[in-house]
Amino acid sequence: MRRRLFSDAEVAWLKQEIPKRPLSLTVELFNRMFNRDMSYAQLKNANHRYRFGRANQGSSPHEFNDAEVAWLKREIPKWTLPETAELFNQTFGQNITYTQLRNANHRCRLGRPNRYRPRRVRRPGMFNDAEVAWLKREIPKRPLHETVKLFNQEFDRDITYDQLRRANSRYKFGDANRKRPRLFNDAELAWLKRVISKWPMDKTVVRFNRKFNRDLTYEQLRDANHRYRLGRANVKHFHNPPDAPTIERPLGAERSRRLGGDRQELRTIMIKVPGPSPSKFHRTAGTQQKAHWMPKGRWVWEQANGPIPDGHVVAYLDGDPSNLDLDNLECVIRGAVSIVNMLDQPDERETDDAETRREKLLLAHARIMAGKKARAGRS
Repeated sequence: MRRRLFSDAEVAWLKQEIPKRPLSLTVELFNRMFNRDMSYAQLKNANHRYRFGRANQGSSPHEFNDAEVAWLKREIPKWTLPETAELFNQTFGQNITYTQLRNANHRCRLGRPNRYRPRRVRRPGMFNDAEVAWLKREIPKRPLHETVKLFNQEFDRDITYDQLRRANSRYKFGDANRKRPRLFNDAELAWLKRVISKWPMDKTVVRFNRKFNRDLTYEQLRDANHRYRLGRANVKHFHNPPDAPTIERPLGAERSRRLGGDRQELRTIMIKVPGPSPSKFHRTAGTQQKAHWMPKGRWVWEQANGPIPDGHVVAYLDGDPSNLDLDNLECVIRGAVSIVNMLDQPDERETDDAETRREKLLLAHARIMAGKKARAGRS
């Protein structure tokens, strides 16, 4: 069991004296009174353990008399603490600082200072009384950029939008009307909601201006659609307007299609052939039932060798889809071209001749067929 550190007389003295002064001064008085040699840390730990009392934490406390304490309790809630210190010094002829008053308030609980008291708003120097009255009356009626124009016309001034915006933020003339003027009437909104999903946005602008005799721009309609949620525009690009007659291209017509990825400089020649499209999407959608477009290299190979087996594709041995020579076409299983392209380096695709690429394709073809047989045997 730990030896008792204080006698009953010492405990009574500490409970009486600790709240009166800082702990460092209490240690000196205690050692002088009881002829002890106690340190500051020992007394601090003992006070924490035995709860003698709450020490006065001020390092250099300013002593207040009863009249000053009463004045502080009455005035501190009315002002901010720096203002209270200034008024206190003027009233009592003292010279206390903000830090001293803050520590004393924290120690003696004189009151909660008013930290959010509104400051006295002075009339801005850039406006006279008539202009301030006009701004307070007109700013809530319209957007701020319109108020700037009217203000400059009314008072023959040349202030900018940013100047008025900052002055309004500082001096609180009023909340500006941020709502933009309505761009469309009810009939125009109803028409836009009905047709905006049918055409691309640029086509919708042309038809809207023609129907309602307006001069709307593409950017205005795009921003209005984003703001009013009129509908999701048809982003598909039409070569001709939807209501214009479709130009049917004859069978055997050709067109070119750009390849994707890093081969955009190459183009595949497409040819229009009779019959429904082999694409499952086109059959499901009910389009291209009488004729469809297909790569001409595929069509050339079919004319010479018959229909292409299911799961096979026609590969171009030299990598150029515009070379439609029959010797440059090779029918391989789907996936063989992907394997060769994945294993080859980019410079090898440019330097390989037709025979080398044919060997690689046939090797990839055999590799895929062997994998299929192995999976079939396991099942």
